[in-house]
Order: sequence, then C-alpha cells, then structure tokens
Amino acid sequence: MKKIIFLPINVEAECASNENIFKAASRMGVKISTACNGVGNCGLCRIQIVSGEEYLNGQTKAEINHLGNVYHINKKRLSCQCKFVKDGITTVKTDG
Repeated sequence: MKKIIFLPINVEAECASNENIFKAASRMGVKISTACNGVGNCGLCRIQIVSGEEYLNGQTKAEINHLGNVYHINKKRLSCQCKFVKDGITTVKTDG
C-alpha cells in the first residue's frame, strides 16, 4: 500500500504506483499551486516532506532546476515529480 497524508488538513489518500503526489492531491481535492498543471515546468507545486521520504523516488532534474540542491536542508520537492517507489506511508505539508 502506498499512502500519502497531507498536512495541515489531515487528508489521507492511497496512491497508485504510477500516480504522482500532485495527481493524488488533485483527486482528493487537496489544493496545490500550479501553472503547468503538474508537468514540472513551473516549479510552483512545492511540498515539504515531513516523513517517509524513503518510499519516494529521488529528486528529478526538474526539481533540481527549480529548487536547487538544498533538499537535505528544507525537504522541499515538487509534488508533480514525487512518486512512490515502494509501499509505505509518506506525510507531506502543503501550503493549504
């Protein structure tokens, strides 16, 4: 099971293997800012990984272009680039 918890609103969703966090949020009615509708061009769909980063893919080139190499400091990622690579529970903080 791949499960995401959105803070501060405490909404939980199961994710399909090929579904990114942005799509899961949209499906659950969780608002995440975007200008490119989740294709990795705008850099607006930032989330903060609170726990469970080990269940997600590593940073993508699009994330490094928009956010730099400071993930290990601020835990910020682009929700459209985050996908589960193994079963687990990941908690993220959105602006909403």
